[in-house]
Amino acid sequence: MIRWTAIAVAVVAVATWRLMASNLAWAERRLEKEQLAELRGSDRFVDFGVVLRVVRQDIEHGEELIPGAPPLVVLRTHRFGGMVDTKARPIRLCGPSRNPVVWFCSEDQEPLIVHDATMPDRLLVYGSEGAGKTAAQSMWAALRVIELTGAAPSAREIGMTAPTNDRAERIFEAITDRWPRSWWRWVERDRCFYLTNGVRVRLVSTHRQSKAEGSRVQGFNWSACGSDEMQDQLEVDADIEMRGRSAPHGRYKRFATATAKDSPDWRTWRDGAIAASDPNGKPLWGRFDLIGPRSPFVWPRVWLQRKETLSPREYQRRVLAQDVGPEKQVYSTWDRDQNLRPRPIGGDVSESVLAPWGNQLVVLGGHDPGLRNQSTVLLKPYQIAGKRRWWVVDELVTEGLTVEAHVKKLLALLRDKWESNLLDRYGRPQSDGYEAFFRADPYTDNGSDAKHPDKSVYRTFRAHGIKIMPAEMRGGVGVAKVQQIPRVARINMVKTLLCAESGERRLFVDCDENRKPCAPRLVAAFETLEVDAAGNAETDRKGEGDLTGPPVAVGYALWMLERSYAGIDNKKKPTEVRA
Repeated sequence: MIRWTAIAVAVVAVATWRLMASNLAWAERRLEKEQLAELRGSDRFVDFGVVLRVVRQDIEHGEELIPGAPPLVVLRTHRFGGMVDTKARPIRLCGPSRNPVVWFCSEDQEPLIVHDATMPDRLLVYGSEGAGKTAAQSMWAALRVIELTGAAPSAREIGMTAPTNDRAERIFEAITDRWPRSWWRWVERDRCFYLTNGVRVRLVSTHRQSKAEGSRVQGFNWSACGSDEMQDQLEVDADIEMRGRSAPHGRYKRFATATAKDSPDWRTWRDGAIAASDPNGKPLWGRFDLIGPRSPFVWPRVWLQRKETLSPREYQRRVLAQDVGPEKQVYSTWDRDQNLRPRPIGGDVSESVLAPWGNQLVVLGGHDPGLRNQSTVLLKPYQIAGKRRWWVVDELVTEGLTVEAHVKKLLALLRDKWESNLLDRYGRPQSDGYEAFFRADPYTDNGSDAKHPDKSVYRTFRAHGIKIMPAEMRGGVGVAKVQQIPRVARINMVKTLLCAESGERRLFVDCDENRKPCAPRLVAAFETLEVDAAGNAETDRKGEGDLTGPPVAVGYALWMLERSYAGIDNKKKPTEVRA
C-alpha cells in the first residue's frame, strides 16, 4: 500500500511540474507578445531605413554637415533597410524607406559598419580614444538588426557585452542617440532593446564579483555580438563565441572594440586571433585600426594640442593606439612584432657553437635558482646571413618545488620535446646521445651569500646527468675560479641582443603559427618588468608570480658567448674549464 501511495505522489508531482513549466513558457510567450504589441502600437509599417554617408574632412571646400564639426565632403552614400510590415508572418521588409535616418561615417569606419561578405566574420577594431569605435559599433549593430528582419525566432537576438556597467551605459547611450525611437522599446529588467521588427538587442556586463559567480553571457543564443573594450573581457571570450551556434548560415558576426593595453596576455590573445584561420584559409578575425587624427569629425587642432600636452608615451598609446611598454621598462628594446617570431627551419648551429664545452650538445640552457621560484630557459643558435642569432625555444618555471623536483621536470621536457639526455635500454644516460648544456647563477664556495646558490644546485643537476656550469668560470683545467656577473652588464647584454643601437636584432622568442610564444613567462617579463624608484632592476621580492627569473636565466645562458655586447672583450678571456 505504501509503495503504491509513493508512486501516486510521484506521478502527481511530475504532472504538476509539467503543468507549471507549460504555464511558465506560455506566460513568457504572452509577455513577449504584449511587449511587441505595445511597441508596435497601431503602426503596422515602421521605417527601418538607413542612409549612410561616407565623408572626408575638407576645411577649404567642405560643408558643415554636423553642427560644430569640421567641414565635410560626402564621398559616397549607402542605403539599407526599408519599410517593415510588423503584422506580417513572418515580419518582413515590404518596400523602400520613406524617411530614413541619416548617419555619417569616416572612410575607416565604412567597411566595419557595412561588414559585407568580403570581410572576416569577426572584427577587432583597435583604436585610440575619441576615434569613433563605439559610434561605429552602434551603427554596425543597427545594420545587423535590419539583416535579421524575418529571421527564425532562435536567431533574432544580438548580444552587446561590456566589461563593466559603466561601459554598458556607453553602449546604451550610443544606441539611443542614433536609433530612431520608433524602432525600439527598452526593458530595464531584461536589459534588452525590443525592436519592432522582432529582433532583440541584449546588453550584458561581463564583470563578475567573484569566481564563484558564473559567466553572465551563458544561456543566450545570439546571431551577432558587439563587445566593448575586448582587452578587458578575455575571460569570457570563449563564452561569447559559443553564443553564436545558431547564427544564420553559420556566419556569427562580431564587432569587438579594443584599446592598447600593457598586458602580455591581451597581446598574445590579440595576435593569436588575428593569425587564426578556418580550414579554407579564411581569417577568423581581422584587425582594423581607427586612429584619432584620421577621424574627419574632430578638428585638427585638437590632436596638435594633445601632442603638446601629453607625454610621447601617452600620445602613442592614447592617440595613435600603439603598444608601448611600461614607463620604466627594464627591457625597453623588446618589440613583440620584431622579437617574437618562429625559429628558422634550417641553420641550427648548436653543436658547433657549444663544441668548446662538449660533444653533441644541441640545446643551451640558462637556470636561475631560487628559494621559491626556479626558472630555466632553453635556447638554440642559428646562422642566418652569416651571423649568429639566438632563439628562445622553451621555458620551465616552477614555484614551491625543490631543486630535484624541478630538475626531474626539466629532464622530462628535454627527453619528450628535444630528444636530449635520453636513456639507453638499461635506463642509463646514453653515452653517445645528444645532450643539453646549462649555465646558471655562479655559486659561492661557502654558501654564505644568500643572493647566490651554493654547489648543491649544481650537484643536483649533475646527479641527474645534466651538464651545468656557472655563468662565468675562468681559469685553466683544474684551477677554475667562479666569478660573479655584474647585473647591469648582464641586462645590458640582453637588451642589446634584443635590439642594438644599430637596429640589429639577434635574440628572438619562438612562437607558433598563431603567434603564441613558447616562453610566455619570459615574454611577460620583457614586456612588464620595471626599474624601481632608484632606477634599479630586479629588486622586487621574489614571491608568487615573480617574473624576474626567465630573463635572468637568458642572461646566464648567453653571458660567456655574447658578453661583448655588455662591453666586455670575449677575445681576451682565459681558457675556460670544459664541462
